[in-house]
Amino acid sequence: MRQFLLPPSWDGKPSWDGEPSRDGSSVCILGKKHTHRLLHVLRLKTGNSFPAIDASGKTYICTIMETEADSIKLAVSPDNNSFCQYIPDIRSSKNSQTGPDKASSYAFSGLPPVTLALATLKGNKLDEVVRAATEAGVERIVLLNTERTIPKESNKLDRLRRISAEALSQSGSKVATMVEGSLSLDAFLDTYPSLDKKRLGLYLHEQALAQSSLHQYCSLMPEEYGIVVGPEGGLSARELYRLDNAAYKALWLGSGVLRAETAAIFVIASLRIVFLERNEWSMKK
Repeated sequence: MRQFLLPPSWDGKPSWDGEPSRDGSSVCILGKKHTHRLLHVLRLKTGNSFPAIDASGKTYICTIMETEADSIKLAVSPDNNSFCQYIPDIRSSKNSQTGPDKASSYAFSGLPPVTLALATLKGNKLDEVVRAATEAGVERIVLLNTERTIPKESNKLDRLRRISAEALSQSGSKVATMVEGSLSLDAFLDTYPSLDKKRLGLYLHEQALAQSSLHQYCSLMPEEYGIVVGPEGGLSARELYRLDNAAYKALWLGSGVLRAETAAIFVIASLRIVFLERNEWSMKK
């Protein structure tokens, strides 16, 4: 674990046992499940501190103040070093806050806000996509019901949210990824339109329909991105027409047909590399 995901029941208000706190710290009481993980799996003890994040993406430092058989009392303070590039694994490096020196020259501040819209896939194919997207720092994942989606309705939302929470804890990402669903493509485009300089909308297609490369799209410097990935059977002609009319632009990932889940991970990885090495590339107009 690289950071602890604070439970939704914690209100975040600066207080200490009912009294206002001068330093902004507060108290969080954890139950049996978290107590077992912190004490018996990670083997933390009273006095140990570790980073934490809440559902809104705010970062904190937690310190174990008291332990009982089935509960832990944490002191939770705002993290003044929330832009730290590297978070060590709590189990193996409690006292180390240093990261790889060579990577620091990139000064990677993370992805811009990315909304990844995914057609609901059969079985557990979405699990790895959600895990990888969370680790990469995607802001929002939206499940789509498209014309060729099987099944039409999804009961996977709770499991996918748990997977995302685990990935957030393990990766140390500073973005608290939200998993939402499910929307029709029309409803998604109404909610997340492609707007000049505000949001660049992209959709993946197996044919070379793209007018620009990913680097050229990124050189437009939009504030955020919306990316649509269709189902195994692809997007219908009507849906492609709807995307084009909504100013979403086609993105081609090269020859060879990728599975829907592979394409989703591929495009997020590509986008992350582009932003990681942005200063190293020469953008051609």
